[in-house]
Amino acid sequence: FSFFQEGNELSVASFTTKNRKDVTIELPKEVEGKTVKTISKYAFAANDKLVEITLPTTLEAIGDRAFIDCVNLKVIRYNGSLSQFNSINLGFDWKHGVNNELVLICDDITINLF
Repeated sequence: FSFFQEGNELSVASFTTKNRKDVTIELPKEVEGKTVKTISKYAFAANDKLVEITLPTTLEAIGDRAFIDCVNLKVIRYNGSLSQFNSINLGFDWKHGVNNELVLICDDITINLF
């Protein structure tokens, strides 16, 4: 991951998979005492290796087109309730071009995002 800092908060700026395939990642709640609050726009754009991601409950925003064209992304796990997930500010086209079987798994429910 690469992050950029805004005060005591961090935003995920990008993630590369290099030579890996079928990548599953878990975003941390904090890094070096700083809370991960956002995923920047285009942070995971066109990452065809990413198949699953787990999001922390500290997340407040997902930027525009953060997951655009992640064609193999099939699962987003959220370590909280659907109600909590729905309070995240979701940017424009945040999941455009992802797998149409994408599911969101929360502590209380699993739903298809399409």
